[in-house]
Amino acid sequence: MMIRTSETTVTFRRPFAMPGLAEPQPAGTYKLVMDDLETGDDNLASADTPGSVFIVRKRLATQMLLPALSIFKTDKKSFDISASELALALDADNQTDACCLASESAVSS
Repeated sequence: MMIRTSETTVTFRRPFAMPGLAEPQPAGTYKLVMDDLETGDDNLASADTPGSVFIVRKRLATQMLLPALSIFKTDKKSFDISASELALALDADNQTDACCLASESAVSS
């Protein structure tokens, strides 16, 4: 077993709020750090691939770093976030855009 840490970014086009944050965050690109437990499981190998080992990953934690990457600040803070909280915040950000686009097309017609 091994813990694997990876990083990625996520972009919000509008200010957003999330559980665990005292105040809404500005639009921008934020760094995510994910820790996964990685194990090899040769019991998952099929008869077609004898001797092979399949890697199984389980997400242990996801952290978002604040503030956004575009804001220069020497003291970065991180907070734990669940995949479902992140998905809800991104969906809300995308729905806001879809709502605005629908409103703009209704006005221009």
